[in-house]
Amino acid sequence: MKHARFSLVVLAAALLAAAGCDSGNAVVATGQGQVQLVVSAAAQPMAATTTLSGGDAPRLRSAYVTFSDIVARSIEGQFVDLDAPFPASVDILQVAAGREISLPAGVLPAGTYDQLVVVISGVELLTENGTSIVVTPPGGGWTRIVRVQEPFVVVEGQATTVILRIHWWSAFRWMQDHFEFDPTFECTRG
Repeated sequence: MKHARFSLVVLAAALLAAAGCDSGNAVVATGQGQVQLVVSAAAQPMAATTTLSGGDAPRLRSAYVTFSDIVARSIEGQFVDLDAPFPASVDILQVAAGREISLPAGVLPAGTYDQLVVVISGVELLTENGTSIVVTPPGGGWTRIVRVQEPFVVVEGQATTVILRIHWWSAFRWMQDHFEFDPTFECTRG
């Protein structure tokens, strides 16, 4: 009877440990820290106008942007891939409406980082009448170098939040009969 009770306790502990490991968080190895990137809207300047609502541009229901890779530059000048499960899509119209959307958590080596390289591989727009519009990326996708306003520090075994703010009002342009995509970002510590 004692052996059976001990086995149940060991089994319960193993199940709890397994459940804790499957929390959706990135696996952090020695010398690394977890990084959570959050996409939000940059503050729109007073003079800025969006091309998504005027003229003869189709009215949009959603604007999904697919992030395919993010690379961070350490203050020593070394570029390191954010080890995260990409690709990940974000509806920029939800972000423009005030929602913050987290990209999948990733890991970076412990250190201080002052720049991100953001790679976007796809854009799919959905109009209010249900028409899907795919904006074709240039070869390799849209790549943007984003300076971090204040360098962020990744601490071994700890989580760091980094805010990636998109200039949503100028990201999409209606050019006579099609949309063009030209993203601009700001980056701050969370």
